[in-house]
Amino acid sequence: MVDNNTHNNKSTSYDIGRPNYPDVFFGYVYDAFEQAGNLTIADIGAGTGKITRKFLEKGSEVFAVEPDKGMMEILKANLTNFPNLTALEHSAESTGIASESVELIFCGNSYMWFDRSLVVPEFQRIVRSRDKANIIIARLGAGRDVYSDEFLEIDRRFRRPVEGREADNSAPFRDGVCIEKAFEYVVSQSYDEFLHGCLSASYAPSAADDGFEEYCHELRQLFDKYSKGGRLDGTFKLFCKIGRVEDLVL
Repeated sequence: MVDNNTHNNKSTSYDIGRPNYPDVFFGYVYDAFEQAGNLTIADIGAGTGKITRKFLEKGSEVFAVEPDKGMMEILKANLTNFPNLTALEHSAESTGIASESVELIFCGNSYMWFDRSLVVPEFQRIVRSRDKANIIIARLGAGRDVYSDEFLEIDRRFRRPVEGREADNSAPFRDGVCIEKAFEYVVSQSYDEFLHGCLSASYAPSAADDGFEEYCHELRQLFDKYSKGGRLDGTFKLFCKIGRVEDLVL
């Protein structure tokens, strides 16, 4: 199995700090696919199931694929009451999903880590529809806030490479064959949520790394400087590309 564990030892931070997507995104998805929940979805790189939960609550049957054991343990614990969930501790390149089983593949902040030479044929194998859009590739990033410059400087000084891995940020689709959609929204976070959101990044230092305590201290100072009433409002931008797996670049 291909090793896609880019967030080793980050499952707890991921579950505490990663912001949910805005409700308008889910409304757009179900409107675009003309479904009221009767949609079978493969959530690839599902993490601890934060987005998976929203799909399940809509009534969709969801295959949650996640290779990281820690992430999968939390996902199963969080979503144990949903009978419409199938949790698969597999990689994107070998999902464990039967052929022609899903109508929509969703990848949130994960596609950049996949081996495209393997994942594109795998995605083509598991999708049921061929003549319409069947994949959403999403990236969640920070928007512009009054503290952005200071945060980015902290981020620059403490970030570290993911050992043995390099993200592929090239365009996933052939030119002109996907729909692009963006959503901007504000999330109010406590210090714990803000800190763990930062720590959940693949490139953020972990507890065993040099500089970890200093990194947390500087984030605390930033939070205290700009928060109000114990909460810090942060702007997030969700960028989505919607297309067909047949049009993905190998």
